[in-house]
Amino acid sequence: MRRMVIVIAVLALLVAACSSGGSTATTAPSSGVDGKAIYTAKCAACHGANLEGGVGKALDANSPAAGDPDAELLGAIENGVAGTAMPAFSDEEIRAVLDYIRSVQNG
Repeated sequence: MRRMVIVIAVLALLVAACSSGGSTATTAPSSGVDGKAIYTAKCAACHGANLEGGVGKALDANSPAAGDPDAELLGAIENGVAGTAMPAFSDEEIRAVLDYIRSVQNG
């Protein structure tokens, strides 16, 4: 019985340690693709290193885009915006970049 209690306690500690909310998610959980790295390489030049905007619109927590539904942001990432130089993204990259943007917006 005592051994069972110890096993449960250790498992509880592991679960608590793994679910710590102290860091910003940069990798899409299901794909292993690093959204922050993709954003830095393909998006930051226009949207700013901290999502503050520039040539492209701001995407940070204080921007109107923070209230946009995921479908709208996904559409812009997938289809680009007419008259801009947005690069093409794979489906995994699209999801990873959106997850990264939302993680920054939500702190």
